[in-house]
Amino acid sequence: MKMLKKRILYIVMSAAYAFWLYIITQNIFFNTRSVLAATIGNMLMIIFFIISEKVENYMLAKLIAKKDAGKKLNIFKKIFIFYLSGASFKSGLYFFYIVITVYSAVIAADPDFVIQISSDYLLTVRYGILFLIAFDKFLEQVFKDIKNDEKKLNQESQE
Repeated sequence: MKMLKKRILYIVMSAAYAFWLYIITQNIFFNTRSVLAATIGNMLMIIFFIISEKVENYMLAKLIAKKDAGKKLNIFKKIFIFYLSGASFKSGLYFFYIVITVYSAVIAADPDFVIQISSDYLLTVRYGILFLIAFDKFLEQVFKDIKNDEKKLNQESQE
């Protein structure tokens, strides 16, 4: 039961992040007033959140190591650990782009669908899921390559 509650909480947090990402992408779209600039802005936003997640994971590991070592953490660090150990903005990104992909498919199938969003806005976010997946996998592979190279170097130095 506890695991189910945790999963539901993560989904709710991801949905809340997705809503904030909707607000951010709307602001990018309306402040740039250009489909091309908004598309580039959305790609930069994706890059920012994926890289920030890597930094957050690094910081969380450092804080947990301090906690496990018996060091006393102040209230801000405890709150930070609580925040970082929850759902990530990356899960919110995936949630947001899944909703956008489904919405785009529904609009393509039925242009008179009740909820209308600007078609120019949809152009700026429609292919974000592809960029998100590609960039996420790219960084995952880079970090995997770095880890493998470190293992090889450690093995060579031990011989």
